[in-house]
Amino acid sequence: MLSDQKQQTAQAPPKIFNILTAIIMALLALIVIVGLVILVIWLVIKPKKLVYSIDEGSIKGYTLSNDHLDSTFNLVVRAYNPNHRVSVSYDRMEVAVSYGGQTVAYQEVAPFFQPHKNITRLRVDPTARYVALPAKTAQDLRLERTAGQVELDVRMKAKIRFKVGVWKSRHYKLKVLCSPVMINFNSPDKFQMTNCEVDI
Repeated sequence: MLSDQKQQTAQAPPKIFNILTAIIMALLALIVIVGLVILVIWLVIKPKKLVYSIDEGSIKGYTLSNDHLDSTFNLVVRAYNPNHRVSVSYDRMEVAVSYGGQTVAYQEVAPFFQPHKNITRLRVDPTARYVALPAKTAQDLRLERTAGQVELDVRMKAKIRFKVGVWKSRHYKLKVLCSPVMINFNSPDKFQMTNCEVDI
């Protein structure tokens, strides 16, 4: 009798092992299936890279005193989604203006949704409020102010998701660099559009 009980006890672990193996195999199969579905969707929609440019630019309220900058940079950012089926949700976005390698102005953009085959124009006004500049940077900025034109870099960062029908992707980091952005102090109408580099 004791011998039979020992045999039953010894046989129990293999049954548990078989159940765990089956669960693990089922989970792996599910992960593979979900991955393949996402891959197929991605290949079918063939997402194209988003296109960005700075279409307008001007400077208001410019003051440079004691190597401290006050200014508002009025920009029109053009965002083009060339995809036929893919929409884009911008859950967070920020725009920064830099001069001489230093960020001088910053603005957060409210979340927005961009449908497929859509052009969205964003009017942003990054503002510098008594921003301290190195002496050399301030000197260069004074010279460019005297010449009537300033060379800037505009950077954008965003958390985006792609949407096809009811399906939404995970979050991706969008990075945009627009350089050089040339702004004319005296004649904003002479602004020339600047194309941007986009990385996701």
